[in-house]
Order: sequence, then structure tokens, then C-alpha cells
Amino acid sequence: MELMTRDSCQTDGPGVGKGRQAAGIILENYLHGRERALWLSVSGDLVADARRDIDDIGGGKIACHNLRDFRAGMSLERQGVRKGILFLTYSLLISERSGAAKVERARLQQVVEWCGGDTFEGALILDECHRAKNMGSNKVKANKQDDRHDDPDAWRKTSGTKSAQFVASLQEQLPKARIVYLSATGASDPKHFCNLSRLGLWGPSTAFKDEDDFIMDMLKGGIGAMELVAMHMKATGQYLARSLSFKDATFEIQEVKLSPEFKDMYDKAVEIWQKLIERPDWWIKENPNGYGKPKNMMGLLWSAHLRFFSQMIMAAKVPEVVELVKKSLDDGMCAVIGLQSTGEAGSSNQDETVDELFSNAANAIVKLVEDYCTP
Repeated sequence: MELMTRDSCQTDGPGVGKGRQAAGIILENYLHGRERALWLSVSGDLVADARRDIDDIGGGKIACHNLRDFRAGMSLERQGVRKGILFLTYSLLISERSGAAKVERARLQQVVEWCGGDTFEGALILDECHRAKNMGSNKVKANKQDDRHDDPDAWRKTSGTKSAQFVASLQEQLPKARIVYLSATGASDPKHFCNLSRLGLWGPSTAFKDEDDFIMDMLKGGIGAMELVAMHMKATGQYLARSLSFKDATFEIQEVKLSPEFKDMYDKAVEIWQKLIERPDWWIKENPNGYGKPKNMMGLLWSAHLRFFSQMIMAAKVPEVVELVKKSLDDGMCAVIGLQSTGEAGSSNQDETVDELFSNAANAIVKLVEDYCTP
């Protein structure tokens, strides 16, 4: 039987320093002769943060290579990547194109080959690992209609996101890698554990024979069962979930002045929503997902309306926040930004192969029109 390492999960809150911890793990492995490491994250821009973190802890001699800078379909060693950190995004991992020709799993195969396959024992950092969740289910109970069916086997009936499938394959092909799962969002649903296969929660010497057995028991046990899992992982040193202390913290409310451009955009958004609200003949009679006529069409409308303007108002604060952060940095302080809502659930509708900014405000109205309006 092939042995795999048992790894750890860190869900520290914003500002604690997950990036520094990841850099420290990579540096320690490097000093022990494991000179190759993988770092997966959600955005290519974060490679600058990875380089900063590794430099700040004294690992400046460790090169940090951005996979995007190298050709697919060609050995990375032939392109001069001998050792160091290989940084890539989840969207780049699942890309399937090399030049003009479509090459299935081109990037995944390239990464595994560079690591050395089943001989690789270096660090594998899965930053923002919730992006690769739902291995066994894709958008399970993503809408309230699913909840009415109350099917405990529903999570098995979908294939999962593409990112989840590729990350699972990466872990299988690197059985000796030292994996660290990083996320500021702790697992709140049992099915989110599907791709955290290296935590040793199921399999030999555990209470669950496989992930199906684990997830079914967790779904039946509810929050209490999930709390027991967290306690078990903490007791074994596999789980960290710390947050910054608010001791001696002071609070100050800042008034944001809206630009004329934003006011104009806001007024146009109001006009669009007024047209949707005043034209009930636009709404279809049947839900396209096959659950019949929505019980509360106006409830769905106002829910999308609330999400739209909530995200839009949050976006209006960004310029002011940027200026406050710059001032704080100039004063020698560290800035930690907290959001009322990250819009993570809405971003699941984005094409995973597209590595660009996603608008949750736009998504709220687009999904409403696509799902419930007549052509």
C-alpha cells in the first residue's frame, strides 16, 4: 500500500500571517535539502506577496518562479527552472492550451514532472484552498430549491469543480509532498473537506473507511459533529484557527465622499432595477432548474436587489480605503482589511479558466435576468 504524508490545515484570520507561515515552511524544507516547492493561489499578482514573505524571513536566496512566465508543453528544467518556489494559480493549473494546440492537462503534467512525481517530498502550499473545494459536489444545495429535497446523497451526484478535480489529481501524483492547506475561511460544510484528503480524517486507522463514509456521518451529525472534527484536528496539531486580538483597539468612522462618476453609475443602476420591478410580464412562469414556479418571485427579486447594491456600495469605499492604507503604511503601521461579505459564493459562477476580476454586483443582476426573465 502506498503511503502518503498526513498534513495540516491553517485557517487563521486575516492579518495573522498565513503567507509568512507558508514561507517559513518552505524555507525549513529548503534548508533540509528539499529545494523545490509549489505554491498555489488565486491570483497571479500574489506572486509578489510570496516573494516578499520569503525575503522577509531570510529566504532571499530562494528563487520564486511564476509558472505563467514559462511555456506549457516543455520541461521547466529545459527552461532554466532548477530549484526554488514554483508559483501558479488554480486557473493556470487547469488550463489546457499550449500554443495553438489544445493539450489536455498540459500545466498539471508539467508541474508534476518538475516536482519529480512520487519522489517529491517538498512543500506544497494550497493557498485559499477553498477555491478547490467541492470535490464530490459542484454547487450542491447552491439554491434553496435543493434544500426542499433534503437528499443526503445529493453531494455525490455532481462532478465537482474543475479546480477541485485537478488539485485532487495533483495530490494523488505527489503522495509524499508536505501539504499545507491555507484559508481564512474555515470549512463550514462537510463536503468542503473532500479535497483536503491528506488530513487523515478517513481511511486506515480512522473511524471512517472512506470520504463517503466521513461526509455522510458529518451531514447527519450537523454542527456538533463538525466541532468534534475541529477539536480532533487541533489536538493532533493539524489545525490552526487563530485571529488578531482586539485588545486596546479603538474605532473611528470615516465618511466616504462619492465621486460624480460613481453617483452617475448609481443612478443608472437604479433605473435598471426600476424597469425590472415595474415589468412583471418579463418574469417566466417556471424555474429553469426544473423546480416549478418560484414560490416568491418578488422575494428573489429583492434578494438580488439587496446583494447588488450591497456590493456596489462596498465598491464605492475602495478608493478611500486605499488612501487610508497608504497613510497607515507611511506611518509604519500594518493594514488589515475586513469585508462584510466577500461574495465568494457568487464567484462560483465564474469560468474557472478566466483569471480576471469578478464583479459580484454585476453577477447578481445577470443571474437574475438569465434565470427568471423571458428572452
